[in-house]
Amino acid sequence: MALNIRENIKRIQAQIKKEQNESPDGTSKFAIEIQEKAIAAILGGAADWEPYMKVFATDADGNLDTVALARLRPEPPNSTDREVTKRNKARAYLIGNGNCGAFSVDGPPAGLEFGVGDNLDF
Repeated sequence: MALNIRENIKRIQAQIKKEQNESPDGTSKFAIEIQEKAIAAILGGAADWEPYMKVFATDADGNLDTVALARLRPEPPNSTDREVTKRNKARAYLIGNGNCGAFSVDGPPAGLEFGVGDNLDF
């Protein structure tokens, strides 16, 4: 069974929150790493997209789920298929949200958890 992206996002958010709570200055090293990968994915090209998306396609034991990673790769942006458009929006949101760093774990996860999970867990 393929990795559930929604559940993995929640696991990652919990890991970041745990690091923040345990850190004397409230920072999360993992959140900073994700943020740096997100910025590279936004400003770079396709080669920079992959390392960021691997974060969300890797389980808690460090195993990369290639099926989940394939779901996180973009589809042709000029598609007229509404489902393709929804999935591409979810992918863009996942990268855009990564730029927020650790701030995203404190706010409502609805957009990240549901918008991304609903469209990419297929």
